[in-house]
Amino acid sequence: MPGKPTYEELEAQVQSLQQQVADLEDDLHRAQWDGEFFSRSMLENLPFDFWVQDLQDQIILQSNLSRRHWGEALKGSDITKGLPESGVKLLKENKSKVAKGQTVAWEMQTGDGDLDTRIFYNILSPVYSRGVLRGMLGIFFDVTDQRIAQEALNDSRLRLRVLLAQMPGAMMWTTDVNLRNTLSLGAALGSIGLESTQTPGMSLEDFFAISTPDFPPIRAHQAALKGISSAYEIVWSQRTFQAHTEPLRKQNGEIAGVISVAIDVTERKNIETALRESNEMARALLNASTDSVVLLDRQGAILALNQTCASNLRSSVDDALSECVWDLPQKYMPSLEQAQIQAVLDTGKSLRYSDERNNRFYDVLVYPIHDQEDHVDRVAVFARDVTAQKQAEEEKLRLESQLQQAQKAEAIGTLASGIAHDFNNILSAIMGYTEMCTMEIPEGSMAHNNLLQVLKASHRAKDLVGQILTFSRQKGQEQKPVQMDLVVNEALKLLRASLPSTITFRRYIKREMGKVLADPTALHQVLMNLCTNASHAMRNAGGVLEVRLENKAFEPDEPLPDPGMAPGRYLRLTVSDTGHGMDAQTMERIFDPYFTTKEMGEGAGLGLAVVQGIVNSHGGVITVKSTLGEGSSFRVYLPETDTCDVDEQDEILPAPRGQERILFVDDEPDLLQLGKQMLEHLGYQVVTFLNPNEALQEFTQNPGAFDCVVTDQTMPYMTGGVLAQKILEIKPDTPIVLCTGYSEIMSEEKAKTLGIRGYMMKPLELFRFSSIVREALDASV
Repeated sequence: MPGKPTYEELEAQVQSLQQQVADLEDDLHRAQWDGEFFSRSMLENLPFDFWVQDLQDQIILQSNLSRRHWGEALKGSDITKGLPESGVKLLKENKSKVAKGQTVAWEMQTGDGDLDTRIFYNILSPVYSRGVLRGMLGIFFDVTDQRIAQEALNDSRLRLRVLLAQMPGAMMWTTDVNLRNTLSLGAALGSIGLESTQTPGMSLEDFFAISTPDFPPIRAHQAALKGISSAYEIVWSQRTFQAHTEPLRKQNGEIAGVISVAIDVTERKNIETALRESNEMARALLNASTDSVVLLDRQGAILALNQTCASNLRSSVDDALSECVWDLPQKYMPSLEQAQIQAVLDTGKSLRYSDERNNRFYDVLVYPIHDQEDHVDRVAVFARDVTAQKQAEEEKLRLESQLQQAQKAEAIGTLASGIAHDFNNILSAIMGYTEMCTMEIPEGSMAHNNLLQVLKASHRAKDLVGQILTFSRQKGQEQKPVQMDLVVNEALKLLRASLPSTITFRRYIKREMGKVLADPTALHQVLMNLCTNASHAMRNAGGVLEVRLENKAFEPDEPLPDPGMAPGRYLRLTVSDTGHGMDAQTMERIFDPYFTTKEMGEGAGLGLAVVQGIVNSHGGVITVKSTLGEGSSFRVYLPETDTCDVDEQDEILPAPRGQERILFVDDEPDLLQLGKQMLEHLGYQVVTFLNPNEALQEFTQNPGAFDCVVTDQTMPYMTGGVLAQKILEIKPDTPIVLCTGYSEIMSEEKAKTLGIRGYMMKPLELFRFSSIVREALDASV
């Protein structure tokens, strides 16, 4: 259906009709108004109401359309007869204007306001004939449909304004063909600092607040003028918009401008950016994780995985996607059994289990993932390599075991130290009184020789106490050049008598094979322990015990028996047996403290641990070879030394004597009496005290009465070290000798720093004791 004519078109038609009327008037004048020269068929069929009236308001011509509108023919009648009252009034007012030569136009409504109501646009124009006003030309245009369409358009525009005003972040604008704004609507205008009233007439540069014509939205508007639609994104006053631009067309299709719509997507963009950053962060964290992470669907297809998992599958992330996990090699990652995955999918419950592959240990968690309908459609698998953790736990258990062993050793050491202290006091009495007796009995007599044997055994006992203190880590071993063959032969003399007859004993030892820097008693203990263990291994079936001592030199390019050794000259002590031997597992632990293969009550598991400790403290190493059922062989390598011997005095030398006054303090009555007797035997004047407080009081009252003070270290009420300090405060140059069998808080070095001149480890031996006292006295001269 063709569109309704516009007002401009109607005006053109009126002007055309006016010309036609003028022409008709000429024709009428020539035909004396008889109408025969009119083309009635044309006039009567015009598409609007048309009539011509004379100056007496009589209708002389009308169109067929006007007859339908007004109900009957108006020819020869007054035009006002078909008009409503309001229309008659307006017609009379406008006729007076036409009589003056004016053309007038107005609107008029007919009907009672119901569905039959019509709206007419009326034009009344004068009609001239040869310059003389002859009548009037009236035209009524029915614009009812146009008014309805205009109202609908206005209503649509209002609805659009309301819609855009209520839509947060939305706006629209139009431009003319010169790209100047003609209309702007929408709530989003405020977010970019604009109002709808200020935009009409704006150029696009001002509208978008930019200075470059190459701006993408401007190019989109230019394209719209060519009939091309565009969608684009624009950042506008720090807000992000998605916009769409279309050509704005007239009814005839001609482009009259541009229309654009934009939606503020800033928040959505921010959310998308945050989500993208979150996903990237999650992806980075997953790829940085050393755990294997994989997402599987119900068929086992890989939906996602991290780099660690891809590496364990011996694949790349891209290549592994969409692959079935059960079709890929799982040699380097924990097993993912289809039944386990299916159980999680069916029950919706997570599953955790441990697995071991290629000596690697894994902790695996299979976790269900629910969809929007709460159905489990995927599972996430997290696999952690806990090998290091498991090894750390095993190491922790091992260290805890070592700590327990160390605590046991510490307890034994504390007990040993206490025993050593008491035993030194006993030995002091034995050795001291024996030495005193030897001075009273003639040399060469049987009694004198027996007493010398007692002294020799007492010295051995003293060395054993030293070993106890060494074990308790309270006393270092005193090492000196030792003729190794002499020590070995002396130990074997004692050992041979204790071996059962079922064991054949063989030894291969040459004289003067060389010296080692060692503690003879410690070496004696090493040999006795090794031989005792060998004897125990053959006690049921008998066998051969062999002890061999030989020189062994290792050149720089020669393989060494142990990595801890250095090239050089060694003395090698070998103890072999043909007993039951050991397996590899036992050999790995034989030097561990408290490890023993003996029955309960037969051994404490300390023998070989102590042996290894002694050998290591002498700069040597110990190795072992053994075959189960054939026997064992232990080899001790000790570095050979060229250091000259320290002169040893086996005979009892005369003890140094003196006549000075000595204050002697000890809480043990027997030792106090022994010390007094020894010193008085040597000519000294001795005053004794059991209580250190009483001794201090006596010295305080008479400091000049004493030339030397001899005191025990461990005493009730006051230690010997404290007593020495108080005495030196009273008389700084007083010679003091400190005696101790064992002390945790006192050493020879510390005693010297306190100003104590003499330091003696018990037991008290006459010659050594008297020598230390004499040296302390002489140092003050």
